[in-house]
Amino acid sequence: MRLQNLLKVPLGVFFSMLPSQKKIRKNGITVFVYHEVTDTPSLFSEDYGLAVSTATFRKQIEWIKKNFTIIHPKQLSDNLKFSQYAALITFDDGMLSSFENGLRILEEMNVPSLFFLNMSSVVERKPLTSAVICFWGNQSLKFKEHCAKNQVKPPYHLTVNPEILNNFFAKNPIKNDEAVVEYQGQFAGLELVKKWSNSKNVIYANHLYEHWNAEALNDDEFVDQYVRNELELNQFSNSVKYFAFPNGQPRTCFTDRHLALLKTLGVERIFYSSGNINVDETNLLLDRISFGRYDQASAAMWFKVGLTYYKNKIQKILS
Repeated sequence: MRLQNLLKVPLGVFFSMLPSQKKIRKNGITVFVYHEVTDTPSLFSEDYGLAVSTATFRKQIEWIKKNFTIIHPKQLSDNLKFSQYAALITFDDGMLSSFENGLRILEEMNVPSLFFLNMSSVVERKPLTSAVICFWGNQSLKFKEHCAKNQVKPPYHLTVNPEILNNFFAKNPIKNDEAVVEYQGQFAGLELVKKWSNSKNVIYANHLYEHWNAEALNDDEFVDQYVRNELELNQFSNSVKYFAFPNGQPRTCFTDRHLALLKTLGVERIFYSSGNINVDETNLLLDRISFGRYDQASAAMWFKVGLTYYKNKIQKILS
């Protein structure tokens, strides 16, 4: 959607297309996604807008709790109609701050949540693959040249595959996980993840073992990443067979072939993140909305949620 086209829409027409607050909440389910809850975000989180402050997070959850009925993640397995105004809180990756700060606040409010974990970072203390690729894409001319030789264009974390990354480090033994972790920020350790697995309000699910972009993997690699992660998640009694695509955008991050593979693996619910409300909560595939650090006022949050409701209608007018 281009700004110059948006400006052509009369304000009266634009605002008349936005639904009422009641209509927004009444149908389907609105799923919210977070990554980091911290007052000292990492450079990686700053670069990609992944962090909200503890005060902002508390304000956003209070707003969601006031205006929606926050469901428990396991209710999705029942395939039943929810009460009106349903919402779900989710987290991706497993950053330390999401456990130490995010879960502390949610526990105070008695709000359930769903965590999509990359278990390589939890068990092996390895940085996210996407953070590794972003770090070297920013720091190393050799990495950029290596990508160009392999006909891979930015953004590298969406396009680099395991073979390309492994070949780079084989030719350039400069891998420095400590520097990448400093850029990325700290992940939760296994003991902390085990501790929260005993909470009735916390559920774990699959986000691939190493946070590869699914579209950069072949079918065997994708299934292997899923299965390896699932084997680690099985040690927790609170794990469910849900899945969220890393990066989360349709076409650039996943396609129908990935959905077909996940169905054969018995996945019950699949999540992505393009910022829409889900009109039918019984769908296998559920979209998510991300609130950022500037989404603090009630009007701003209503506008962001409401805008997604009629996104398709607005695009039709502008086309």
